[in-house]
Amino acid sequence: MQYATAMRGSAAPPQAAAEPEPGPLRALPPRVSTSRRLSRSRSGRSELHHAGNAPCWLWWLTTMVRGGRTTKRAAFSYRSRPPATMLAAALMCATGRAFAACSAPPPVIVDIPGVAYYTDARRSARDQTLFQLNREALEPLDRYLSRIARMSDAFVQGDGETGRCTLAWLTTWAKEGALLGEPTAGAQARSQRRWSGAAMTLSALKVWDAASKGDRAVLRPYVSRLAQAVQRDATLDKLRNNLLYWAGLVYMATSWLTGDAQLRDQAVAICRDAIASLTPAGSLPLEDLRGDRAIDYNGFALFPLSVIATLNGTHGPGCSLAELRPLAAYVLAHRDGTSDPFLRWAPFMGMDVALRPEALFYSYGGGSLHLVAEKLAALARARSP
Repeated sequence: MQYATAMRGSAAPPQAAAEPEPGPLRALPPRVSTSRRLSRSRSGRSELHHAGNAPCWLWWLTTMVRGGRTTKRAAFSYRSRPPATMLAAALMCATGRAFAACSAPPPVIVDIPGVAYYTDARRSARDQTLFQLNREALEPLDRYLSRIARMSDAFVQGDGETGRCTLAWLTTWAKEGALLGEPTAGAQARSQRRWSGAAMTLSALKVWDAASKGDRAVLRPYVSRLAQAVQRDATLDKLRNNLLYWAGLVYMATSWLTGDAQLRDQAVAICRDAIASLTPAGSLPLEDLRGDRAIDYNGFALFPLSVIATLNGTHGPGCSLAELRPLAAYVLAHRDGTSDPFLRWAPFMGMDVALRPEALFYSYGGGSLHLVAEKLAALARARSP
């Protein structure tokens, strides 16, 4: 298997480009316990449904205030609007909601962008100018991944219309071979394909219940090709660190979408190898080589491992959430040396860890992490891939 080749990588410090990291956390709200659940509106529609668009009720109210003849009543009273104006406004609002719910997806990105920005052998010191250039290069792709993650969140919360829109965005990109081109920046771009592939496959998994036969006929061969591209990247990089674990996440999510048992077994083998490598303290030895960033990267590595273990459920020995507990405990014991974005595994591990709300949405992790964790755990309980 491709996995065997990837596992023969050197134990020397990882030489691939760095993992994605958020910018500085600035003026954030207080932390929220990871045991909290995201709420939905009384109608059952997700609050994310119209993210980025003015609420329709506000537009309707503005129309009522500005349009038609007024009476001596307050200008905002619906009784002061002629019935024809009210009906027209309602119809326009409903039409506007439909268009806002599913705008056309952005142009497809085929070749993987990225700019390498670490300047030392241990990949712990970054050049800020190059780091910013990398963020700018990734902005269009990250916008797309964030949008499908938010739309798939809305579907999980009961918004079927937005689930269909998510599938339209996914199938449009799939038909044009998104992310299947050549990496434009070597190892950095190969790493980016893993993270973006995780975002694509997890979002697809969240809306799979809404997928038609046509949608599945498009997406199944596409995610298989995406997993194959990630396998080629992993074989070329020859690494056994967190980058391989992210590849394993792509394999596991893809196996659920396609029924490919070999990909599932490959993901479980990667997870099992990581658990077997834990030090007596509970850390991952290759992440410990990252100098001052060692705690960050132990936490970053735990995220894909916790997703693999969640989907694995009780179906494969040696890759369980319980067996990952020592690594979680190690990171939490050194929490002062890391930050919330490297604790995003907490909802999957079922651990009550207070995190800032901003950290609980992660497009590379499939969206709002409580929703993703609950969805994946439910899938694992219901069936095996």
